Amino acid sequence: MDNDALLSFIRSLEIDILVDLSGHTEASKLEVFAARAAPVQVTWWGFVHTLGIDEIDYRLTDFETCPPGAEAHYTEALCRMACLTAYAPPVNCEDQYPSPWQGNGYVTMISLNHTGQAESGRPRLLARYPDAESNSGLIVVSSEATEADPKRLHPEVG
Repeated sequence: MDNDALLSFIRSLEIDILVDLSGHTEASKLEVFAARAAPVQVTWWGFVHTLGIDEIDYRLTDFETCPPGAEAHYTEALCRMACLTAYAPPVNCEDQYPSPWQGNGYVTMISLNHTGQAESGRPRLLARYPDAESNSGLIVVSSEATEADPKRLHPEVG
């Protein structure tokens, strides 16, 4: 559905609160939010930084992600919850399976990110972890055809 049709549809439903879960991603509908599709508009989860759109009223967050004083960096009013994204298993929960590195002796890291979004320092940072002594490795998974060879895109990684 294109943005104009979605905007009309949302308005026809008289939605009171519209929540963005995509942020600045390829599939986002931020143009719909910028057109003030609902009286109250909130962002959460899909993007950790400000969206920079005055029509987004609130950001659901917590004190870890947005400590006191962070307000100056956001166009949205920050609605802090005690704990928004952290997870802790129950204290009586035992590990069901050993970690793979315990059995094979090395760590395998996987990046499921669009490497075109990576800052120039990120590939070098990730490349520091796998080394010849540890036999650890980094697997980069991306649907972008241009990312078929990450070494070509980031020769500094080697």
